[in-house]
Amino acid sequence: MAESKWAKVLDSVASPLKFFALALLVVDGGIAVVATIALEGDQIFYAVLIMAFLFFLVVVIVGFITFVRPMNLQQVDEMKHVIESEGFKDAVEDIVVQELKKRDST
Repeated sequence: MAESKWAKVLDSVASPLKFFALALLVVDGGIAVVATIALEGDQIFYAVLIMAFLFFLVVVIVGFITFVRPMNLQQVDEMKHVIESEGFKDAVEDIVVQELKKRDST
């Protein structure tokens, strides 16, 4: 029964963005468990700071990837219907024709 629960969790990680979220939850959850069981006083405070830093780091990484390569955060299946559409093919053809005309004129 436990295996089916984990299988559902892993199946739900269908995109890179969901992977980042799951990784953040696992790391923060692990640090939280260690902080509540084994740490005392100031150590708990530092564990919370580490959790906050990791959260901020993941947000920065995802933001950077989104800015630099937004296609990496989308599934290929999501874009397949767009790439195969007639409108996309026409737009690509128009761009190729424009680029060829620019090269011919120079």
